[in-house]
Amino acid sequence: MFDIAEIGAATWHRPYWVNLSMDGAVFGFLALLCLGSTVAFALVPALAVSKTDVNDVLKHSGRTAGSSLRTRRWTTALMIGEIALTLVLLAGAGLLARSFWTIYRTHIAIDPSGLTSAGITLPAQQYRTPADRQQFFDRLDARLAADAQFASAAIASVTPYVQTEPNHEIAIDGRHPPAGESLPLVRHVDVGRRYFETLRLRPVLGRTFTAGDSEAGHAGAIVDQRLAALFPDGAIGHRIQLRMRQRSQGPQVPLDSRASAPEWLTIVGVVPTLPNFREDPTPPAGTVYVPLALEPAMDRFVAILARSPASAPGLAAIATAMREDVRALDRDVPVYAIRSMDDVIASLRYTTRVMGSLFGLVALLAIVVTALGLYALTAQGVAQRTHEIGIRVALGAVTSQVIGLFVRRTAVQLTVGLGLGLAGALATGQLLRIWLVQTDARDPLTLALACTFLIIVAGVASAWPARRAARVDPVVALRYE
Repeated sequence: MFDIAEIGAATWHRPYWVNLSMDGAVFGFLALLCLGSTVAFALVPALAVSKTDVNDVLKHSGRTAGSSLRTRRWTTALMIGEIALTLVLLAGAGLLARSFWTIYRTHIAIDPSGLTSAGITLPAQQYRTPADRQQFFDRLDARLAADAQFASAAIASVTPYVQTEPNHEIAIDGRHPPAGESLPLVRHVDVGRRYFETLRLRPVLGRTFTAGDSEAGHAGAIVDQRLAALFPDGAIGHRIQLRMRQRSQGPQVPLDSRASAPEWLTIVGVVPTLPNFREDPTPPAGTVYVPLALEPAMDRFVAILARSPASAPGLAAIATAMREDVRALDRDVPVYAIRSMDDVIASLRYTTRVMGSLFGLVALLAIVVTALGLYALTAQGVAQRTHEIGIRVALGAVTSQVIGLFVRRTAVQLTVGLGLGLAGALATGQLLRIWLVQTDARDPLTLALACTFLIIVAGVASAWPARRAARVDPVVALRYE
């Protein structure tokens, strides 16, 4: 598990493809937008005041000048909209904050310290057939394993934590799915020798691969704990079969030799489940690891994983050694996307952190504006009804009764605003689902906390000026014009 003290500066690095530099065009657009909004919102009330009936103003001795029914309705509508928008932002920030905290509390299963990942893609013209690609990858895996500059190294069909679509169905020997139900979907990862040793992903049951697990007729597989849950009597020893996922209801079209003649694999080990850092649109039943040598239709891409010795200088030395090993086999194959596993994990967390920070910042500003608006409206109401307050106090009204006079108006606005805001918050939660991890987009606790916080802010902002008004000397209030 992650402790908050372990979240150092290095884990906050943004992905290399994200550019947060200031853009002049965007800055200019925002400046014009702010200027235009200021002029527009200042012009509307100015025009309304210019149309005020002089006789009406003189009749009311100036106490309600400019406060016509239409004006009060507009003010109330704007206040309700502001409350609703603030709740939407608060709920969005809360959902992202919970997701962000979940990510950092998630056990990442492997030890990322000193671990470096990279990728290579074989040229299509030189490596036309799966056999050519398989031969190159077998030689590369052997060379990496023998390189003394690495504490351990291996290759795999995908980089750890990179979310891929589950494209295989799993059949279990001796079991048949109920009529009308499809086979469970799983992720499939081809791994080279020393893969689990390099990741320090130790099996919780069984063992890792041996040379015999790559032989036809004795093929082995390793599953993660999520998939092992499908075997109440224990996964070790069960035989499974990987089949390409059927995309339609018609006959299955063989996409490779495994799809047309899949091999039975015996489960020899169970390893911890690697977490996802994104909401999975198609949650798989688990992950199946298969020896690279059993892949009959190997793709042109593989990920290289290497762990540096404790005395190694770091990423630069590992990157150089990776390039040298690949160049020794084929000088035309580039090594790219060389990154430490710490950076890989940090980049996967980055979007959720940034989105949560932005929502939180905007929500904070919205709370301040809402509080100031409620305070100003209540203060204006107090000023307009000071004479009335003096009469009420002179007749025996206590402080709580005077405060309630103004809080009730805020309560009506707050009730309507919270109702609209909850509807908007539910819709916003659905839009944010792609960034949520193990967090319900309609999480009732987050919505309840957001509503409670907004109610407290609104109550304080409206009660403060009303409380001060209730303490005014009745004689002074009665003389107020």
